[in-house]
Amino acid sequence: MFKFTVTGKLPGFGRTGTFSVPHGTVTTPVFMPVGTAASVKALDHQDLESVGAQIILANAYHLYLRPGSIAVKNLGGIHKFMHWPHPILTDSGGFQIQSLGRPKAGLCKITDQGAEFRSHHDGSSHLLTPEAATAIQIEIGADMIMAFDHSVPADADYKTAKEATDRTHRWLTRCINTWKRNAKADGEVPDQLTQPAPNKTTGKNKTSKAGEYAGKAMTGNDRKFSNESDYRWSGNEPSARQALFGIIQGGNFADLRRASAEFVISQNLPGIAIGGASVGTDPAQTSENIHFIRDLLPTNIPLYAMGVGVRPSDAIEAIKAGADMFDCVAPTRLARCGQLYNRESKSEYIDIGRTKFKLDPSPVDLSCDCSTCSQYTRAYLHHLFKSRELLYYRLATIHNLRTMIRTVANFRTSR
Repeated sequence: MFKFTVTGKLPGFGRTGTFSVPHGTVTTPVFMPVGTAASVKALDHQDLESVGAQIILANAYHLYLRPGSIAVKNLGGIHKFMHWPHPILTDSGGFQIQSLGRPKAGLCKITDQGAEFRSHHDGSSHLLTPEAATAIQIEIGADMIMAFDHSVPADADYKTAKEATDRTHRWLTRCINTWKRNAKADGEVPDQLTQPAPNKTTGKNKTSKAGEYAGKAMTGNDRKFSNESDYRWSGNEPSARQALFGIIQGGNFADLRRASAEFVISQNLPGIAIGGASVGTDPAQTSENIHFIRDLLPTNIPLYAMGVGVRPSDAIEAIKAGADMFDCVAPTRLARCGQLYNRESKSEYIDIGRTKFKLDPSPVDLSCDCSTCSQYTRAYLHHLFKSRELLYYRLATIHNLRTMIRTVANFRTSR
């Protein structure tokens, strides 16, 4: 059963802690490498362990489309599927649907029912409801799963942000219903569902049956969800042992962020996330959005700042603001593009493709203890990058992830 314990204080509003899930115990604050399609690009499980990864993130949207959640389940669940015996968190896919689907281009339609979209793989049509998004994550078998939410662009106006926030709250209720039903089917109800909520729910919220909004069955997967019974299983389903996190939305508007925080907190879930396109992309705005809601946050559950960690300094600022967990694709994506973290650079990275590194015999970062920096030179990495050698992607990704994870670990022990 999920349990979070605060163990100490860090500068600002930071804190240290631990939480336990079926596949291990995680020490916080923690950075989670992103393995979108059950793979952190260019790395295997031994590489991830070598850089100090405690927990990784995968995405239910991508795994639903390929190879299919039931395929992952039948192959032993995501941990066995990708040979990663440590904790895994899955995102529901709401952000990916809305970003890849591009609503303004007519490729994605968001309603209270759910999100209708076309696959970026083959153009096939799909409808993902809150019930289905939760059920898919239960089948995948992650230790921690995310509620289905409606994210809006960073520049969304007030009306758009409020509509999306209200919809996120209605969807959260439906996600909880599905999660709770599966926990009962598994013969165990999570502790959080048997105790009173810490805050009173504000505003009206319509609760619906899981099947009520299911709509047409989704296509393109080897499981179809078309009625309430499709969201309930018996046997060895892991739902009772999976921790569900609700997501706070509200754009960049303080009153919406606070209203969303109050609602999500009132649901008494194992964890809370703060989401939205503005979180992660702008460190200052991320800290401000956390500041909007800090006084409302319970102290006995973790706060997950979604998408934070473009640069190592972003992670530190998020920790100081009060975040316990965060993830970002940037460390691996930047590595593949030749941007390697360097503590001495003002930008916090160097462009290994630049000519000045062609004959540079030094490591990427003299202070780094990763296997790349201890064995290879900037000149060699420059050569691999220019030659488009596959080895480059592995060595560069190892360095960037180790830098991010080590930065967080060092700050965690700095008190």
